[in-house]
Amino acid sequence: MNTDMDFSEVAVHCSKKDGYGMEIVVGGYIRKEFSENIHNPPYAHVRWEESGKLVCSRFLIENEKLPETESDIKTVDETDVPLSSIASKIVQWAKEKPKRFAGENDRTNWESMRNSWNDIVDYCRECLGEESDGMTGRNQNNIQDMACCRPYKTGLPVNIWIDEAESYKNVNSTKCIYFQINKTQKFQTQNTCTMTLDGNIPEDDLTEARKKEDFDLEQNELEEVSNFVINNSYALEKVSDQLLWLDEFWNIFIKGGIKAAPEAMELLKEKTDGFVLKHDV
Repeated sequence: MNTDMDFSEVAVHCSKKDGYGMEIVVGGYIRKEFSENIHNPPYAHVRWEESGKLVCSRFLIENEKLPETESDIKTVDETDVPLSSIASKIVQWAKEKPKRFAGENDRTNWESMRNSWNDIVDYCRECLGEESDGMTGRNQNNIQDMACCRPYKTGLPVNIWIDEAESYKNVNSTKCIYFQINKTQKFQTQNTCTMTLDGNIPEDDLTEARKKEDFDLEQNELEEVSNFVINNSYALEKVSDQLLWLDEFWNIFIKGGIKAAPEAMELLKEKTDGFVLKHDV
């Protein structure tokens, strides 16, 4: 399995920009129980707007066979919103070729979703199989539920992880991001450190990170990550609480690690509030 993958991109299989009026995400919210190798059945999240309101639900993707009718699109359990208003679109989309991923055009969207699920499950198992090397089990589990973001996306020198599913509540933690403590391109969840959304690194976490042989960040590079978080903190908070979608964040965020002007941060706040208000209508 190729671990050098951009899961922040792979996770979003159908964007609002694709013309279906929905967003389909695989991987970002996986919950797994690895004891006795048991995990949830493969599923995807679907989000759409109905009567001016944002609606979220899940559907199973465990069947290798392409869905033929709306009845083939099934929710994971009774807690999910019924899919009657969106099932036909999912069926239509599932049969088509991927528009979003290079090298995937020999597969259907359905196959691409299933492949992503399998890759991410393998990736998470690999991460959990590694020694924590100073990273607590609580943090290790928490990071699996966060979106991985590469430097080309953020403008930072390192990989970072952004909470888009209220993961901080699962571990009774404050809102934060994780950043990789080296500039290796491959995601290394065992080599990460937390940063709260005020741009600060908990002193104990930074002390432990500096003890690792893999730590290779200079102070100016840490400051870049801090500036990025401070610049975007208002929007990142909304993403953490699922009030702002991650793809919306990428359309308005302040890229890079240079401290932004107050005017730029105020504009980001206005754009963020615009999206949040739209979802609340």
